[in-house]
Amino acid sequence: MPKIKKGCLINARDIQIFEYLFEHRVALLEHIAQNIFTNIAYQTVVNRLNKLSHYSWLDKKPINHYGQYKNVYSISKKAFAHYIDSEWYDFSYTQLKSDSILHDLKLIEVKQKLCSLNTVVQIESENHLHKKSIHDPSKVRSGFSRLRSDAAIHFNFGTGKIQTVPLELELSQKSKKQCHKKILDYYTLTSYPLILYIHSSPAIRNQMELSETKVTTNQNSRLYFCTLDNVLSHNGTVKFKNQKGKVLTLQ
Repeated sequence: MPKIKKGCLINARDIQIFEYLFEHRVALLEHIAQNIFTNIAYQTVVNRLNKLSHYSWLDKKPINHYGQYKNVYSISKKAFAHYIDSEWYDFSYTQLKSDSILHDLKLIEVKQKLCSLNTVVQIESENHLHKKSIHDPSKVRSGFSRLRSDAAIHFNFGTGKIQTVPLELELSQKSKKQCHKKILDYYTLTSYPLILYIHSSPAIRNQMELSETKVTTNQNSRLYFCTLDNVLSHNGTVKFKNQKGKVLTLQ
């Protein structure tokens, strides 16, 4: 049943927008148009987002998006309180706003491209991983919560068994200390057999591999790497490779 709040009638599509923005924390108009307003006139999308923003159901602000000024949207506290929050879930570790907007916008593109592969069953966002059911203290989810992974990717190679591992997107080089801590946490806090890293430059990969070498002498390297360009331009196959030369192929 649609609800009316302060002059704006909230419909089912609006709730989809709220859920989408809670999942991704931030989105551009084109993301919302493509994923929520399928086959709807562009101006209709603009008008609806403007109205939702005017009545404080959405938060909107302009950013410099690679040389172009665009508005980015996020869910407001009001929309979260009315349509997302629930007594059945603990939202203590979720974030309504992105603290790394360009990273999170690029992550939307990465998830869309990977989800087009047949072996990829689902990709869960960080907010979904941190949304904990009070009746389901899952050890898998608790591991992701401790590590604050960018996402969890679920894939199936036809065996009938779905495997879930962390997915990380690195667009900038971190300090040696940050890298060391991240890799150490993956090797000591969890037993994930592998971690998929998507990076934007060889320097990032080199730094992560060096940190991994210092953390472990085990022949089984858990970090598997793929360039951002290869993910975004794939033609049906994405290959991740660890520093021992082992390849994981998603297709």
